[in-house]
Amino acid sequence: MDSQMVTNEVLYELLKSFRLDVGKRFEQVEKSNEILYEYLKAFKLEVNQRFEQVDKRFVLIEQRLDQIDRRLDQMDKRFDYMEKRIDKVEGMVMDIWKSKDKVAMGFSKGFVLINAFISAIVSGVVSFAMSK
Repeated sequence: MDSQMVTNEVLYELLKSFRLDVGKRFEQVEKSNEILYEYLKAFKLEVNQRFEQVDKRFVLIEQRLDQIDRRLDQMDKRFDYMEKRIDKVEGMVMDIWKSKDKVAMGFSKGFVLINAFISAIVSGVVSFAMSK
């Protein structure tokens, strides 16, 4: 029995040593878990902050796109207005172009009448002068 007692004592000491070793390792694992937990909390906080920044940027981008849409609408309205003005001016030019022949005929008739009037005055003056 002595050898069995020695074996039991050795086993008991080994078990005690193993238990201490397991306890130390368990404490190390707990510390590692606490460190990892703190790291994960910090990481989660940083990720949330970055998501908030991205959300703010998206809001700014949406606002900018709304401004661009409004400006494009204004430009479309101005473009439509300018097209109407151009159409109106084109119509006026076409009217002038169509009436230019009438104006030219009017000027030539006017010049003929003025020329005939001057000729009549000159011939009247000449005949009056000759009669005296």
